[in-house]
Amino acid sequence: MSSDAGNGSANDVCREEEFDCKIWPGVGEISFRPFVSASIPKEPLSDRAPDAADEARNKRLISELVKQGGYELRDRNEQREQILLEIKSLLESWAVEYIQKTIGETVSEEAACQIVPFGSFCLGVHTMESDIDVLCVVPRSISRSDFFAEVPAVLAACKRVKQSSLLTVQDAFVPVIRLQYDEIDIDLSVARLACTTLPENFNVADDEHLAQLSEQKDMTCMNGPRVTIEILRRVPNVKHFRTLLRSIKLWARRHCIYSNMVGFPGGVAWAIMAAHVCQLYPNMNAWMLLEKFFFLYKAWNFTNPIMIAPLEDCRLPGARSHCAEWDPSRINDWNRRPLSVITPTFPAANATYNSTKSTVAVIKQEVEASNQLLERGAEGVVQLFEPIKFFRIYKNFIEVQITARPDVMKSYCAYVNSQLRKFIERLHIFSEATGPGPGFLVLAHPCPDYFSLPEERRVAADQDRVVFYIGLKFSDDIIKRMKEENRPLNLTTPVQEFLGMLDRYEGADIKIQVVRKKEIPDWVRAQAGDVAPPAAP
Repeated sequence: MSSDAGNGSANDVCREEEFDCKIWPGVGEISFRPFVSASIPKEPLSDRAPDAADEARNKRLISELVKQGGYELRDRNEQREQILLEIKSLLESWAVEYIQKTIGETVSEEAACQIVPFGSFCLGVHTMESDIDVLCVVPRSISRSDFFAEVPAVLAACKRVKQSSLLTVQDAFVPVIRLQYDEIDIDLSVARLACTTLPENFNVADDEHLAQLSEQKDMTCMNGPRVTIEILRRVPNVKHFRTLLRSIKLWARRHCIYSNMVGFPGGVAWAIMAAHVCQLYPNMNAWMLLEKFFFLYKAWNFTNPIMIAPLEDCRLPGARSHCAEWDPSRINDWNRRPLSVITPTFPAANATYNSTKSTVAVIKQEVEASNQLLERGAEGVVQLFEPIKFFRIYKNFIEVQITARPDVMKSYCAYVNSQLRKFIERLHIFSEATGPGPGFLVLAHPCPDYFSLPEERRVAADQDRVVFYIGLKFSDDIIKRMKEENRPLNLTTPVQEFLGMLDRYEGADIKIQVVRKKEIPDWVRAQAGDVAPPAAP
């Protein structure tokens, strides 16, 4: 819930056009691919182009983004590129040595290893606080288990890597090595191609590489950069798309609705939603697209999928398929997700699979309010990017408190965070089935950020404490009836069910309770930038 503000002057930051020539090896050339489908027609809703007033508003939008820290500093961007080159050199040396040691062959660095950045860095929309997603592509002679066993030590030997930041998450849906390099967070994943050496002029977007893969994790990891590249190919004007996406990402973070893990759209989903708007209004500038973004989604039926590529473009050549794909013909009332944002490459997948009834309700609420702001014109932009006061919105909160040894806190905290969406689903089931009455729980808003107890407040030096919060909104009518009947709020059943499904970590403990707004600790409010207002006299 940080503000990101004060990120430098207009002359210090990298602008959209500066990323056009930065095509990283392994990415290939990016050219526009329009949405063409016989089964799903998609025509622009307007061909309108900006007039002088629209251009003036667009300049004001960009100026506000600079002021709010929506752009990366130019020298820090150069630092990111240098870091990538250094990681590339470390991994190439390790891969060449590994192949020589295990199968006795001498190969070139390019044939042994390629790294491909993706996510916000590849899209050209990263900010000072952004991490860098990196895929390391290697031949099949390199074992995945050996990669995760040996590469952390290679990285740890680098003096510019913060030792305490290294974390291997091998059992995740997308296995990664997390590290901090010169204070910039890196998520490193690996994909193994079905070849003895990497091909010359390797292009990660080439579908043929996927056709030979047999492991689901390799497919999943390859799709990171492939989706990023395809998003750029699907927008008619990359420059305007980037400014729009910067605006949406900043807005979503400030409004606490940016986190795939807890059920909100993540970076990929917001990018697809922004690209969808760009396709429908191909000639508009970023300011106009921002207006249309909120106008379009405030009335959007979220049970309808948001797609920027037809499904026929998301299949392997020769109809070869060996993994699960998103298939609309198999969607029914039992498995339909509250929000469906479909990735534009094989295998097509729902990037918002983690969405819940509550998170979609919060998104609708924030989109509607933001649309009303922009109806006032450019003067609404400043308010659009103001951080919400999360702890003032709701009267009741669920507090999830984790106490753990420092060496297990990071992994246990990430695990619990990944399970919170399941807790929210259980809250809804309880509300509808056995709770005070249908519709009792209107929504549960998980705060994407967690809060760490300051060191000076810790009782034991060997125990860290982290707290998550979920804002609760209940039916006013049912709450009124409960008060009249003197019935207390009791969420013991879903809390105990959730605790019972969690894995146990040695050296970690978890406690869950319902707290009122006035019970939120001052140190939490301070970290959230939301100091409680003085009590009324």
